[in-house]
Amino acid sequence: DITKKALIRAGYDVSITVVPWKRALLGTIVGKYDVIPAIWLNPERAEKLNFGDAIITSRMVIVSRGDYNFQFQSLESLRGETVGVAAGWGYPEAFQKADYFIKDEALDLMQSLRKLIFGRIKLAIVEEFASRYTVNAHFKDAVGTLNYSKVALQKNDLHVAFTKNRPDHEEIKNRFNAALASMKEDGSFQKILAFHGVQSATN
Repeated sequence: DITKKALIRAGYDVSITVVPWKRALLGTIVGKYDVIPAIWLNPERAEKLNFGDAIITSRMVIVSRGDYNFQFQSLESLRGETVGVAAGWGYPEAFQKADYFIKDEALDLMQSLRKLIFGRIKLAIVEEFASRYTVNAHFKDAVGTLNYSKVALQKNDLHVAFTKNRPDHEEIKNRFNAALASMKEDGSFQKILAFHGVQSATN
C-alpha cells in the first residue's frame, strides 16, 4: 500500500502482480517487473537492483498468548518451550541452530498464528508487521490479546527496490524517495500503517 501510493504520488501508473517471493525477486532483476517492495538490502542484491530509502524496520520477534506469562530476553528464554515457525521463512541463524526448544512448523504465518490464537501453541516467532497485519485482517477477535516481545531477535530495514533494466530506474527511485518523504511528513504514511493495524509496531 505504501509503495503503491508513493509511486502514484510520484506520478506513475501502478499495477500490482502477486507472485511467490523468488519469482518476484528474479522478475524484478531481469526487468519483468519494475518494482519490488519490502526487501532486505544486501551487497549481492545491491549489485542487481537499485534500492530506494528504507520504508520501515522489520523486527523478528517472539509473540505470545496474553494469558501466558512469558518474557523474551534472549534465545535462552525459549529453553524447553515450543515455538511456532512458518515454512520457508528466513529466521536468524542462531535461532535455526538452537536445539534446546521445539520448533513447531506450520505451512505459513496464518496457520502458525491460528495455532497460537486457539491455544495449540503458546509462542511463535514472527515478523512483527506481517503478524499484526495478519491478525488484524483474519483474526479480529484476537487483536490486543497477543504480546510482542520488546527484544527483537533480528532487525532489518525494508526497502523498495527498482529494476536496473529500465533506463530511467534512477529517476524512478529519486521520485519515489521524494514522495515517500512527503507521505511521512504529511501523516499519510502513518495513516496507512494504522489502517492495516500495525500503527503500534515499533519502527
